[in-house]
Amino acid sequence: MKGAIARLLVWPRHDDRGSGAAAVIIFAVVFMGLAAFVVDGGLSISQRERAADIAEQASRYAAEDIDQQTLRNNGTVVINDADCTARVRQFAQQSGLSGGDVVASGCTAATARQVQVIVQLTYRPVLTGLFYDAPVQVHGTAKAATQFITVNATADVVGGSVGDKFKLKVSRLAADPLPPALMDAVKGLVDSTTADISGAVPFVVKQVAFRNGCFWVSGVTAN
Repeated sequence: MKGAIARLLVWPRHDDRGSGAAAVIIFAVVFMGLAAFVVDGGLSISQRERAADIAEQASRYAAEDIDQQTLRNNGTVVINDADCTARVRQFAQQSGLSGGDVVASGCTAATARQVQVIVQLTYRPVLTGLFYDAPVQVHGTAKAATQFITVNATADVVGGSVGDKFKLKVSRLAADPLPPALMDAVKGLVDSTTADISGAVPFVVKQVAFRNGCFWVSGVTAN
């Protein structure tokens, strides 16, 4: 009788060995999923931004290919639209894209005034690749067009004798609508150019005068 009661009291007990290991496995799977979402999600965003950035630069690079002959003949800015895809692929290769991505990139539309490009970028996920081992492709698109800017420029150039040399200097330079910071750079370039020109002239100044509304410079050439 006592043995039967003892067996009855022991029988309802359950063996919970291994439940801790199952909880650890479940926690690890959830943690890996969250980590994959954070890491590979951030990688996907960064790669898409890189593809868009390369596309923007490639579109400007393609739009900079101007027909020089047309520009000289009638002053019209025309893009060499026939070379658009070649220019985009050249820029994609210089940006470090793979051969397959370079071939897949190019112009989707091109005219004499505007180009539209697409750039492909292939990458492999970090953690998701443990379960799905395949490359992921993202694309970036952009447009670029030629722009016409009319600049009204005026300048005063002063010439005179300095140390028996004829010197030129820009005293005032204005160009609308260029910003002042750019104007300072242009003025410095003009000053250096005029200095190079005046310094290269083998001419020794003897007399500088302003007569009858004309600027006169007399001298002799250097031996």
